[in-house]
Amino acid sequence: MPSSPVLKSWKEISAFLNVTVRTAQRWERDLGLPVHRPRSKRGSAVLGFTQELEAWLKALPAAGAQLDHPAAGSPEEIESGALRYGGTLITDLFSKRPSRPVDRDKEVETLRQLSLHIAKQDRKGALDNLVRNAMELCKADSSGISLATESEKGEPVFRWIAACGRMKDHLGGETPRHFSPCGVCLERSAPQLFSYPERFFTYLQDLGLPMAELLLIPFYADAGCLGTVCVFCHEMRRQFDREDARILTSVTDLVAAAFRVMPQVRAHDD
Repeated sequence: MPSSPVLKSWKEISAFLNVTVRTAQRWERDLGLPVHRPRSKRGSAVLGFTQELEAWLKALPAAGAQLDHPAAGSPEEIESGALRYGGTLITDLFSKRPSRPVDRDKEVETLRQLSLHIAKQDRKGALDNLVRNAMELCKADSSGISLATESEKGEPVFRWIAACGRMKDHLGGETPRHFSPCGVCLERSAPQLFSYPERFFTYLQDLGLPMAELLLIPFYADAGCLGTVCVFCHEMRRQFDREDARILTSVTDLVAAAFRVMPQVRAHDD
């Protein structure tokens, strides 16, 4: 988040929104993005106030039909979700970020430990080991596993069945199946990267945890057992890259295998 409540250029405004300058300018033109143009000798000065931009982002779900309108952006931007999810989906940035070095020794040791728990049919140990190592491998602040299930009212939801770090306080919590970052990840069947998803999925603000970046990996064990593995950075101290997605996919694949050999593991299990 910027240190100043005033953003003094399109570059600063677009960085705050996690979109390109071109997209931010389209949002002003087509969706009423609140920016100000004070009188200037250059005639091109632009200001943005973070409080106004935050309020505008929170109002986006009510304007969902407008966000999907082709006039709001290019086909590529709409397809990527940059507009549909209020600029919070930034998976495309993976291709622009340098990847950190591979730590094969740590990865192999993590897979070995998970395999031991799986061999012992130790489902809780495998899940706890996964979220702990996922957080360490990705240098994240929190991690978790969510499974698709139903709420007590029979509504489709995701439930956190394992968590580590600051997300551990929300173990057992639920998010909507069809309006959540986890839902987006499963729909796209590929790793997804969000920045401050609580700006669009506003119910996430109730957690009291900023989500500077959220990386999700889908996993599928069988028709009755699917969900996501997630890692969180709560502050903008680092950014996830392609190596984080690769190694998280590697351990997630083993989790899926664990669920296949331990079919009794479900979101409603203790």
